[in-house]
Amino acid sequence: MHEALLARAESIAAASHDWPELAEARCYDGDNLRTQGQYEQARRAFATADTILHAAPDPDIEATCLQLFADLENELGNWRASAPAIRRAIAIRDGLGRTGDTFYADLLSTLAYAFSREGRPRDAVRTYLRAERVMDSTGRGAMMDRAVIEHDLAIEYLSLGETAGAERLLHDVLERVRRADPSGHLPVQALIHYARAALFARDLDSARQYFALLARQAAREHNPYWQGRALFGLAEADIAAGDLRAARRTMARFLPLSANPALKRTDDEVMDYRMLEALLARARGDTATARERAVQVLQAVEHRDVGMVERRRAHAQTGVRVQRGAGGEIVEGDVGAEHIDRHRKQRRRHRPAQGLLDGQILRQIAAPDDEGGRLIEEHRSGGRCRQLVGPRRQVGDGSESAVV
Repeated sequence: MHEALLARAESIAAASHDWPELAEARCYDGDNLRTQGQYEQARRAFATADTILHAAPDPDIEATCLQLFADLENELGNWRASAPAIRRAIAIRDGLGRTGDTFYADLLSTLAYAFSREGRPRDAVRTYLRAERVMDSTGRGAMMDRAVIEHDLAIEYLSLGETAGAERLLHDVLERVRRADPSGHLPVQALIHYARAALFARDLDSARQYFALLARQAAREHNPYWQGRALFGLAEADIAAGDLRAARRTMARFLPLSANPALKRTDDEVMDYRMLEALLARARGDTATARERAVQVLQAVEHRDVGMVERRRAHAQTGVRVQRGAGGEIVEGDVGAEHIDRHRKQRRRHRPAQGLLDGQILRQIAAPDDEGGRLIEEHRSGGRCRQLVGPRRQVGDGSESAVV
C-alpha cells in the first residue's frame, strides 16, 4: 500500500513539475526502503531528493528529508552522519520560526538519540527534556509521542546510573499509557524497564508486581519470549525479597521457556536458568553451588556475541505529507528488541559478551561482602578480566546500562 501511494505521489509531482513535492516523495520512498532493510536503495533515494532540492529549494521539505535521512543513519549506527543532518533540520526550523510543534519535538528527540549514541548522555538528557517541554507547550502532552520521549529520557537516566529518577519516569510512562489505552494493555518496553529499574533500586514490591503483570499479559497474548523475560525478572525479585518458596515456583514456570534462543540475544541480562540457581544457592548460603553455577554461565557465554539493543524511536507512519509525530504510539517487539523503530526492529552485533556479562554475573551473584572480582578472576586466566564494578552497585549494565 505504501509503495503504491508513494509511486502515485511521485507521478503526480513529476507530471505537474512540482519539484519540491517530488523530492519529498523520494524522501518518503527512502524511509519506506529503510523499514524494509534496503539501505543502499534508501540512500540513493535520499541522494536524488537532495539533488532536486538543490535545484528547487524548499526549507520545510528539506527539514522533513533531513529528519528521515537521520533516521536511516541512526538505524545504521552512523551517528556522525545523522547528527549533522538533524542539526541542519533544527536550524532550518529555527530560521522559519517553527519551533513549537510536534515535528520540532521529534527533531529534538532524534538529536538526543544521536547524542546518546555519541556517548554524550548529559547532552541527550537536556535535549530530551527540551523535547518534552515543546510537546507540553503544544497542548499535546497526553499524546503517546510524549510518553515515548519520556521513556527514552528514562533510559538515558538509567545509562547514567540514576535509577531513582528513571523509575519515577517509567512509572509515569505506564500511567500515561493506562489512561490512553482503556483495554489495559501496557507496552512491554515500559513494563520491563520499570520492573528492572525497581529491582535495581530494591523497590522489590513494585518489581514483583510489574514483572508478574508482564508475565500474565504475555501469557494471554501467547508470547513466550516476553513471558520468559518477565518470569526471569520475577524470580530474581522473589529471591532478592527472600521469598525462596515463591522463587522456586517462578523458576519452575521459567524453566520450560528458558530454551528460547531469543532469550540468549540480549546484552544486559544473563537469562540462563543456572543464573537463577546460582542466586537461589547464594540466598541459601550455599556459596560453593553458587560459584559453580556462575562459572558454568560464564563458560557458556564466553565466546558468544550479543546483540546490542537500540533505543526505541517514535516515527510517524511512512506516507506523503504525514504530520510527523502526530498520533504516535508505543509498540513492542516479539523477539528481544527492547528499543525498536516503529516500522522495523533494530539489532546490531555488539562487542563480545565476556566483559559485559562478567559484570552482570558479579552483580547478580556476588555476596554483599564480596570483594567484587573474586569469582570471575578465579575462573579467568591470564589477567584478561577488566576492573569490574564492586558489589551492589545500584545500576544495570549492558549497552544501555542495564535496563531490560
